[in-house]
Amino acid sequence: MAGILKSLRYNMQFHHQHLDLTCFRHAYAIGDIHGKLTQLKAALAKVQFDPMQDCLISVGDLIDRGPESAATLHFYQQQPWFYAVAGNHELMMSNALGVWWQAERSDLEQRYINLWTVKNGGEWALTQTEPALKQLQAIIEAMPSALTCQLANGNTIGISHAQPHGLDWHEMQTWQGDMRENPRWIWGRTRIKETNPEPVKNVDLTIHGHTMSEQPVRIANSLFIDTASSQQYQGPFTLFELNTLRAYHF
Repeated sequence: MAGILKSLRYNMQFHHQHLDLTCFRHAYAIGDIHGKLTQLKAALAKVQFDPMQDCLISVGDLIDRGPESAATLHFYQQQPWFYAVAGNHELMMSNALGVWWQAERSDLEQRYINLWTVKNGGEWALTQTEPALKQLQAIIEAMPSALTCQLANGNTIGISHAQPHGLDWHEMQTWQGDMRENPRWIWGRTRIKETNPEPVKNVDLTIHGHTMSEQPVRIANSLFIDTASSQQYQGPFTLFELNTLRAYHF
């Protein structure tokens, strides 16, 4: 099995990015969007989002489940104020498209396509043309895996999809594992369940999505904001303003 895994084509690679957010009036983190672009635009209007002064940072999973996956990715790419990390749904999409156009596939390669299109909301891709899918593939595979954000008030915010890699944010910045082994920072659900948590060092706050909840969940200095995936993916978005630490729900 390990030999087969090594031979598969994987296009998404880990990379970390620093963001200087000191010039923005408001910097909002938002939970998993899952193809709900219309709802996203409505939420931004309700906080009076100003694209000339504000920015938005997604914790990943821009696609699947909702009706506007392709449009959401294009919207993300087109807005200079819109930042995002890759989520496990973008990773599944990358893995599937890595073998999508092969004339023949092994059982394992077919499993990657089924995991995305049958089990996790990626069926929208079946109606896309090859040029359209390749354009979307380029968008997701350019996404950073983790962000470290510097604010005007001196605070440092770390963002990854599911949870921190460990209890030191420097480990997240320099992670050197294998994306084929389902790393916990993009798939894990252990941090949100901790009952006696320790804070993550070398960062003031970390923000994540991935695990749905009715309300944001705070675990030491980690915040989980995937509220829109509750209520069968019909819940309200949480927009968390990084400077004021205020949460809005729309």
